[in-house]
Amino acid sequence: MGKNKFRTLGVLLGIALLFSMSNICSALAASFVAQMVMEMKGKKTVSPFYFKDSVYRFDTVQNGVPVYMLIKRKDPFMTMVIPSEKGYMRAPKQMAVLMKNNLFEAHFYASKKFYKLASKSEEKLANFNCIKEVYTIEGAAGPEKVSIAWVAARFDFPIKIITYHKEKELARVELRNIEEKQLDPSLFQIPVGYKEIKPSDIKASKRPKTKPGWLKKVKNAPVLTLPFEKVLQEGDIVRVEVPKGHTITFKMESPGPSREQWAHIEYFAFKKGKKIKNLGEYGGFTTARFKELPAGTDEIVIRVLKRSPRIKAQSDLSNIIEAVTIKARTTKMLSSFSFA
Repeated sequence: MGKNKFRTLGVLLGIALLFSMSNICSALAASFVAQMVMEMKGKKTVSPFYFKDSVYRFDTVQNGVPVYMLIKRKDPFMTMVIPSEKGYMRAPKQMAVLMKNNLFEAHFYASKKFYKLASKSEEKLANFNCIKEVYTIEGAAGPEKVSIAWVAARFDFPIKIITYHKEKELARVELRNIEEKQLDPSLFQIPVGYKEIKPSDIKASKRPKTKPGWLKKVKNAPVLTLPFEKVLQEGDIVRVEVPKGHTITFKMESPGPSREQWAHIEYFAFKKGKKIKNLGEYGGFTTARFKELPAGTDEIVIRVLKRSPRIKAQSDLSNIIEAVTIKARTTKMLSSFSFA
């Protein structure tokens, strides 16, 4: 009798294992093509999306140049392939998370690492059985919803994600018109002969010839003289006159200490009214110190990307060394990976 029980148990365990392995293999063998619809800040973009096993790809336009992104689940880097240059660039996945232009990686990296999984439930979306995952962060008045992801069991991949700030929708991405089909492996590979390149290698003739909307506003932006202390608002653009031979320091304070309260700003070097260099993006409580600016720089333009930072600015002679206290880690990013 005891042997029969163990034999029955062994059979049941074997069936369960086979069923489990069948599900895993099914997810790994899945491949599909879809439309990736992203909505952020009132803008809607639609891009081709391809998925095979644990790799996905989407086509887009970066700085006016057609590219496609390749992301492998276990690879800490993402790859941007640029057919017009017969080259590619690599960058850490966290870069996409910080710039919020890849909500899938934000889900895999930020949500799972920094936020609390508040609830899980089963829900059907686009005829796929999904696990709906709700993530929260501790706010001043209690838990605040930061993201919801619908993870399709068939692919073990989210087919819809919505992010929030203070309970208000911030951005969303959804895979629509999903069609399961066999895909050519070459779709997920860097073409033979392509070489790794730097942003500066992209030919100027292939960069966008139209000015971004904010650049058109620089001419009429207010001009500030150093030193100054000023609270700026989201969307503000100001010009700062740069004394020749001086080091310029900008100390930035955000409205609050948590990442959800951090402000983000960009600095640009200008010469005779024209942008000559992106000096970087900063967030939180950081200090930007510009000692060596491009030749001819006569202004630094500040553009507020998010929230309302307080900026304290001053200039020092270049041979004076001043100790600068940085209150939080700088979130300076590669602007070449920000999507228009």
